[in-house]
Amino acid sequence: GFGTPLPMADPSEKITVNDCRVGAWVEVSNGGKEPWRGMIAKVDPTSSQPIAVKWVGNATPGLAVKPGVRWPTNTPDGLYTWRGGIHFVELETLLEVNDDLFHVANRKGLQHAELPCKPANVFCHERTCRGRCTGVPSAWHPPPPAKQKHAAGAKGKVKPAAQPTAKAKPKPPPAQPTAKA
Repeated sequence: GFGTPLPMADPSEKITVNDCRVGAWVEVSNGGKEPWRGMIAKVDPTSSQPIAVKWVGNATPGLAVKPGVRWPTNTPDGLYTWRGGIHFVELETLLEVNDDLFHVANRKGLQHAELPCKPANVFCHERTCRGRCTGVPSAWHPPPPAKQKHAAGAKGKVKPAAQPTAKAKPKPPPAQPTAKA
C-alpha cells in the first residue's frame, strides 16, 4: 500500500568512483527539486569528496555574465553555460553520470555573434532538447528513456551507454598518381 516504504536501492547500482571519468556529465543532488549539473573536471579516489565538478547553469535572457555583458534577450530557453566554478562533491550526491546528458547547442536563431561566450560553451540539456538543435549527430538523440520510478532521495544510477558509432562518411581512397603515356 501507500504506507509501505519503498525498498532501498540495490547497493550494486550505486555510482562508484570507477563510473566517473573526466569529461563525463553529471547530475548532483543538492536537496532541492532541481539537481545541479556539470562536467567532471577531476577524479581523486583517495578523497572523501572524490569528484570535482565544473558547474553549468541556465543561460537566461538578460542574465549578467560580467559587468556590461549580458545574455541576449532573444536567448532560446533550455540552454546552459559554465557557471559557479569547480567544487568537489561526495559520490553519494551523484544522481547520474552520462556522456550524453548535454551537447553543444546548435539552435536555429542562436546568433553566435551576440553570445557573451564562445559557442562551444553553450550547451543543450539532452532531455529538454526535443530535437531543437540542428546538425547534432543522431547519437545525441536516442529514443527517450523509459520513465523510472525512484523513491525521493534514492540514488538512481544511469551508467553511460555504450558509445554508438557515429556514421561517418567514408573517405575516398587517396588519389593514385596516373602515369602519363
